[in-house]
Order: sequence, then C-alpha cells, then structure tokens
Amino acid sequence: MKKLLPCLAALFVASSCETKPPPPTNGNPPAVGAAVTVRGKRLPVEWVRTDPERIEALAEHRALSETGVLIAYDHERILYHHTGYNGPACDIAWLNKSRKIFEIASLSGSDDEGVTSNGEGMYALALPPGWLKSTGAGVGDFVEFSSEIGAPEPLSVVTVAGLPVHVEVSEYSRERMRGLMHRKRMSGHDGMLFIYKEAGSHSFWMSNCWFPLDIAYFDASGKFVNMVPSAIYPNPKVDREPTSPSAGDAKYVLEVNLGWFKAHKLLDDDLKPLKEIVLQFGDDLKKLEENADP
Repeated sequence: MKKLLPCLAALFVASSCETKPPPPTNGNPPAVGAAVTVRGKRLPVEWVRTDPERIEALAEHRALSETGVLIAYDHERILYHHTGYNGPACDIAWLNKSRKIFEIASLSGSDDEGVTSNGEGMYALALPPGWLKSTGAGVGDFVEFSSEIGAPEPLSVVTVAGLPVHVEVSEYSRERMRGLMHRKRMSGHDGMLFIYKEAGSHSFWMSNCWFPLDIAYFDASGKFVNMVPSAIYPNPKVDREPTSPSAGDAKYVLEVNLGWFKAHKLLDDDLKPLKEIVLQFGDDLKKLEENADP
C-alpha cells in the first residue's frame, strides 16, 4: 500500500514502511581554535564543511551566545538556512569567495521556513544576535578566518548527458519530505537529487516551493524516463494534487531550475529526448544509495 508524504520541492509517493533514522546532524566537531575576526573582534566558530550537516547545521544547534557557526561550500551558490523547530535565533552574514560580506539577514529561533540569499556566496556565518552590529561591520566588510579553517568538502556532482550539476542529496525519508521547500531560488548550476532504494512510481507536488522546476526521472540504470516542467502554485502554501508524475519506474529524481533541460538542448518542445540522456554519478553517491530509504 502507498502513502503520500510531503517532499522537497513537493510531495512524493513512498512505500508505507518503517524507515531508518536519518544520519545525525552537526557531525563535524569544531576545529580546535577555529575563529573569525570582524573589525578586530574575534569569535570562536564551529566550522561546518560537509553535507548533510551544512543544511541542518542550525536546526538543532545550541543557542548562540559566545560562538558562531561558519557553513562553507566549495563554490559560490545561492545559500539557504533554517533553524528548524529547535534552533537558535541568529544573524546571518553571507560571504563571497573573497570573504566579503555581501548580504545580511536574521533568523528567529525555530524558524523552519528559513532565509534564502539573494546573491551567490561561499560562506554563511551564523552569529549571536547583535554581535555583528556590535562590531560596526556591515555589507562590504571582510571577515578574517583563522588558519584552522581549511577547504570545505565539495558538493556531489552528477552528470546529465555529460552536463555537470552540483547536487544536494536526499536519500532518507525526512530529507525527501523537506526537499527544496521554503527556498526562494536556486543557482543555475545546482540541483537536488532524490535517491530511492528501489525503482518505483513517484509523483511530486509543488507544496511550499517558491520557484518553478524541471523534475526529471531516471530508472535504475540512470536512463532518462521523463521530465515534467513544474510551475509554482498560485499559493505555494496550499497543497494541491500531484502535478509531476513519473512516466514509469524511477530510482532517481533530479530537480533543477525550470527550463534547464531545454536550455541545454536535451528535449524538444514535446519534452522528447533529442539525444541519449543518462544520469551518472560517482562512488560517493553510490555509497549513499546502499543505505537509502525505500
């Protein structure tokens, strides 16, 4: 029997069975001595540099008072963060690859909807409320990193017909349920990959998704099944019927910005392939596949 669960940019159809718990968040212990300095004022930080810890870094974190959290990526991209149902209130300073602050936002405690950056950056610096203001710093100021802060782990990369896409991965039910919900935008070179234990029929909603998507399905061998252009609901907060079903059994689902497949001349106006389309990925994702939920 099937049951419906809310998903990433939408909802998905999943097997009705007990699932294993997701991996723990905040799996990166703080690098000893890691700190940032802004206008001469130093703040110890927890340095988070791997997935899935980067997305969930603030969701179940302790209150921020005398420390911060530095979330680092290997390339500039649209950044998104939330504090879930238990996370602390904090200020967010988004930094570009030069470590210059290009945007500032605030998150309330237990803010499950979160905030999305308007521009692309490599770092999100979560700070105790008011800490940045106390330094007199703002947009345009640079942040110094201590030597203990090194290079972050790269995002996983898949290829679609040989074209690279940097992906966040959802292989557990809880991650699939959230997906791309609440985000306001996504970089053109990014996407989200859903991995299932076995191939099956799947459908997606656009519940709480605030930008349109191409939702593509691939079978167990990575061969293209179909792609559904998925528009924003008139009111994304209101659930509606599934609008993006697979046309056959699929094991992998890739979400990218609307128009990605046509822009790369992979599909014609009738959404039929113009060439062979195969999804491929490396050993890092194959290991995740082994432990994926149904």
